[in-house]
Amino acid sequence: MEIFNPFYKSRSRNRDRWLLIGIGGGGDIYGCLPLKWNLEQIGFEVHLGSLTWERDVVDPKSVPRRVTDLEHVELIGEYGAIGNANTCLEKFCFQGALLSSRLKGEKVFFVDINGGPSGVRVAINAYCTRFDITGVVGLDVGGDVIATGQEPGLESPLADATMLSGIAQIDPKYRAIIGIFGMNADGELTQPELLLRFSTIAREGYLGAIGHGPAAFALLKEVLNDDKHVTEASRQPLRALAGEIGQTRIRNGHRRVDINLLLTITFLFDARKIFPLCPIAYEIRDAESITEVDRRIRTKFGIGTEYNP
Repeated sequence: MEIFNPFYKSRSRNRDRWLLIGIGGGGDIYGCLPLKWNLEQIGFEVHLGSLTWERDVVDPKSVPRRVTDLEHVELIGEYGAIGNANTCLEKFCFQGALLSSRLKGEKVFFVDINGGPSGVRVAINAYCTRFDITGVVGLDVGGDVIATGQEPGLESPLADATMLSGIAQIDPKYRAIIGIFGMNADGELTQPELLLRFSTIAREGYLGAIGHGPAAFALLKEVLNDDKHVTEASRQPLRALAGEIGQTRIRNGHRRVDINLLLTITFLFDARKIFPLCPIAYEIRDAESITEVDRRIRTKFGIGTEYNP
C-alpha cells in the first residue's frame, strides 16, 4: 500500500527495525503507540525512545535530566541510555519506564538533550549502530516541531526543535522521519496554523499519512486508563476516536484544543528535507548545549522556551 511507502521493507535485510522517539517531552512516547502498532502489523521490529524531560507534575525540577544520573540504565555514550521499567531518578519514574513496565519489560531508549542537537545526533547514531536500525521517526504530539517561531500560542519549542535538528543530521545511512500525531493536541499551534505549515513544507518533504483506527488505539487506550501515565496531549486523540468534536482546554485551562478526527492521524515528513524549512531547528543546528539552544531561540526569535533551570 502506498500509504506505508515511508516504511518500505529493505530487500537486503531479514527484518527492518525502526526507532520511534517521542520528541516533545516524556509524555510524547505514548503518541508513538498507534504508529508502533501499524508498523508491527507490517512485520517491522519497533523500538521506542523518549526524552529524560518530564513535566513538573512528574518531575518538580522539570529539566532534561542527564542520563549519567539515571538509575537502572545502560549508557550509550554521554547523551543516550537504554532503560527499563525501573529507570527512575530521586522520587519519580520516567514515562518511558512506566510504559516499559506495561509492555512487559520492553527496553526504552532515553535521549538526553543537554548536549543540544550535536548530542542528540551522536546518541541516536550510537543506538542505531548497536541495534542495526533501519530508520528513526521523531514523533511530536501536537505539531509545534514545525513552528516558525511567529505563532502566538507557541510556548515550548526547545525540545522539539532540538530533536528535529539532531535527527535531521544523523548518519545518512539511517532514514530520518518526523511524525506529527494529534495535530493541535498540545494546544500550542492551532490546526489552521499547522495546515498552513504543512502546505509550506509538503512540496519538499511530505511522505504520507497514516490514519489510525480502533485497533491501533487499543493499547494507548488501555495504558492511559491508568492515571499513573501522565500526559494530556496524547489523551486528546482518544476523545476524537470516541466521536467527540468541538473544543476543550488543557494545562489548567490555559490552552485550547480542537477535538476532531484530524487528531487520529500521524503525518509523516522527511526530516532532512524539511529541516531547512523549520527556522527554529535550523537556527540551532550546530549548538552543542541546551543552554546555547535556549539562548539562540530567545535571541533570534524573541520568544520564551520551556527551559527554566
